[in-house]
Amino acid sequence: MPDLRYIVVPHPIGGIQEDAVAEKARASIPDLLASLAAEPVPIAGGDR
Repeated sequence: MPDLRYIVVPHPIGGIQEDAVAEKARASIPDLLASLAAEPVPIAGGDR
């Protein structure tokens, strides 16, 4: 899936306090929203 959009959440996630995980998630929201608002990527092989 070469055109798959993804966001990166800095590691580590495991083994850290819940509030630190929540902060990493909050910091990723702008990237998530930008990815969701971007133009759709055609699926290889046609419509499904």
